Amino acid sequence: MRHVGEAGQEGAQVGGEGSEDLEGLVKTYETTLKKMRRKPTEPDLLIGLGRLYWKRLENLEKAEGFYKRLKLIDSKSEAMLAFYVEYYRARGNWKRLFTAQQNLFSVTERASARLRIATEMAALAIDQLNKPEKAIDVWKQILRAQPGQSMARGELATLYRSTRKWNALLELLKEDLNEPQTSDNQRIEIHLERVRIYRDELRLDAMVVNSYLAIL
Repeated sequence: MRHVGEAGQEGAQVGGEGSEDLEGLVKTYETTLKKMRRKPTEPDLLIGLGRLYWKRLENLEKAEGFYKRLKLIDSKSEAMLAFYVEYYRARGNWKRLFTAQQNLFSVTERASARLRIATEMAALAIDQLNKPEKAIDVWKQILRAQPGQSMARGELATLYRSTRKWNALLELLKEDLNEPQTSDNQRIEIHLERVRIYRDELRLDAMVVNSYLAIL
């Protein structure tokens, strides 16, 4: 029998396996897994088997059995959490998908990956769940970690406008004014938007005057 590490290495390279070799690899994993219960190598084997059934055999139900076992061992496994995102997406279970995305987001460290997950979560919250508040919370989480993240700031501003959260939008615009990379033309546009909000939405004449004066 092949060594566990060898099986794991092959599992990471299943793209070139023929059907017979793939069946053999699955059998190797399953036989080894029976001997490795409650041992340090069990999580790697569960991931390998789950990935084979998920990616190569396209059997989500069979794969889910292995990831469910992995969840009992390591509830923060990134591989397991990534699987459940695809599992619930394939089933159109939007509420559970959003929760799965939240769980994956919470353990993901790379900024680019967090931004990708946040984008998917925000779109799901708006398009499928009809809960823009959840999308707002997502972008606020990104900004807490990366205050200058331009995409998050832009998406948050758009959501504040569509949900008519004028005071929150004014605060965000104020922060944009204080950003050193904001150009003079951008500052003028920001001041003009603040004028429109104070004049047309909040009816605060004194603040309208102050915002005009800030442009001068």
